[in-house]
Amino acid sequence: TYFLQALTLNKKTNDNIEKGRIYESLGTLYQVISQYQQALQSHKKSLYLHRQTECKRSEGIALGNIGNLYVHQGKPQQASQYLHEALKIHRELGNRRSESITLVNIGNLYLQMGSLTNAKSYFESACHIHQEIGNRRIEGVTLGNLGCSLRGLGLYDNAIEKFKAAIAIHIEVKDKKSHGLNVGNLGDTYFQLQDNQQALIYLQQAIKICDEIGFVIGAGAFRGSLGLLKAQQGHINEAYKIFEQGKARMHVHPVEHAKFLCKQAMAYSFIPDPIGIKKLIKQITKIIKNQPIYQTSDLGVLLQKTNQRLKEIGVECNLQSLQQKSVQP
Repeated sequence: TYFLQALTLNKKTNDNIEKGRIYESLGTLYQVISQYQQALQSHKKSLYLHRQTECKRSEGIALGNIGNLYVHQGKPQQASQYLHEALKIHRELGNRRSESITLVNIGNLYLQMGSLTNAKSYFESACHIHQEIGNRRIEGVTLGNLGCSLRGLGLYDNAIEKFKAAIAIHIEVKDKKSHGLNVGNLGDTYFQLQDNQQALIYLQQAIKICDEIGFVIGAGAFRGSLGLLKAQQGHINEAYKIFEQGKARMHVHPVEHAKFLCKQAMAYSFIPDPIGIKKLIKQITKIIKNQPIYQTSDLGVLLQKTNQRLKEIGVECNLQSLQQKSVQP
């Protein structure tokens, strides 16, 4: 309401510089409350106004904001276009902070597509700049992202090292959200290594942190992993309860929701509950049918694992047919 009122007042002065900043703030606000289409419209208005006033710094920021929204929407071609335009402007202006953040965002795009070597390269480049300019908070976030790309490449020891380094920085700068996220990433890594004792410790710790700060998506995602772990150990009733606790609001993030449901389907295979599994497969198919899913992305790998596990118990789901080959944006 405040920003809409500000826009109304701004019309009287026709100050396009200020109007561009207001649309930028409005877009960010819409993004925080998960109204992504409104956020995209606001950031595009901001970009138009910044170009009208020839404010290159603000233009670069607006391009980055739009690119990030396209990443979230699973539109890699558009995301790549806007993010690389933003990167070019930041480099022309010598804006190292914005350059490093944009490198992270491009790395996140590659990570989403399963282009893990490219993701690793962009995250490493960003880390060098973070260290150079002393941006500790973003350095911690980037180390966690780098850990995810290393884990995807099967470099588990290196991934664990990066997650632990990230967590140390999160504690130092009091970044609770990133702290919870990378504690959970560490738990997921140990789970993949079949070190269930360490996985249990870190997943429970991550859920506790995410719950404390109201980070619903993080808490839900790691409950998905914990529920699957419990089901594998034969604690079926406990697994059911964990999945019920984790499903709240997962629908606002389609990729994370699909990953959660894949873990739930695999957990149900240990009961087994074929009727429940088939309901979950219908939900997964509905969620991802309009999403680009790449074979080497986190979701792509999880779909393959789910498909294989369900085949083992005689449930045909053919989730792999929904996947695309991983390509470069």
